Amino acid sequence: ISGEGCFFIKLKKGRNKEGVGVQLVFQIAQHIKGESLLKSFVTFFKCGHYAQPITKTWGYFECTKFSDIYNIIIPFCRQHLIRGVKAKDFSDWVQAAELINKGDHLTAKGSSKIISLKAGMNASRKLD
Repeated sequence: ISGEGCFFIKLKKGRNKEGVGVQLVFQIAQHIKGESLLKSFVTFFKCGHYAQPITKTWGYFECTKFSDIYNIIIPFCRQHLIRGVKAKDFSDWVQAAELINKGDHLTAKGSSKIISLKAGMNASRKLD
């Protein structure tokens, strides 16, 4: 996960009274040679799915169902520590998950906090 995993927040229009929908996404991508490994994650985690874009030479395991992320993926990643800058993305992602779990994503303040977390994650993260 530290090398090929990705924790990201997807925003959609019009899902709550503030006009913002939030979805957490966990993804691990590999060259198509790693297809069997990625498919095995579906069995291992008992959630998510495998996909391969038609014109690409890579595929990915992806989990987007909030209850699976909150009850399976987050506890697994807490038990098996994420290393490097990805650990910061994981931390921000978990903060967003906690806001969603409390229902705060349905408020202006909560939506704003999640948007702010997203803005500082992954390629947008300022390295110390």
